[in-house]
Amino acid sequence: MEVTDKVRKKLRQLLDEKITGDSASDTRFEEEEIDDLIIESSNIYQAAYKGWILKAGMLQREIGYYQSIDTGQESYTLLNLKTALNSAKDMVDMYKKLSNDYKKENESNQLGSFVLKVKSPEVL
Repeated sequence: MEVTDKVRKKLRQLLDEKITGDSASDTRFEEEEIDDLIIESSNIYQAAYKGWILKAGMLQREIGYYQSIDTGQESYTLLNLKTALNSAKDMVDMYKKLSNDYKKENESNQLGSFVLKVKSPEVL
């Protein structure tokens, strides 16, 4: 697939990784990583499910294995890792299905060709 600003923006939207500041540094994916996902994919949905696979690994690293942390007077409750990974897996499954549906739809819309052999009848 060809990399364009429009495709980059759409993929970031599907990955829930919109750029809110001036650059991609405030997101999980750098521009080069987004471009690689686009180049290595045949459609936007395939790029999205590959991105969600990567994002699941990032979530696991970010959240770690702690559910809550107490540091003196402050306490932090983190998202349950299993819940976050299940959510990422659901996104992978959804975009993988959309990618497969997209491929099937485009394959069925392509015109094919075939060769016929015609034999002239014998005339008496």
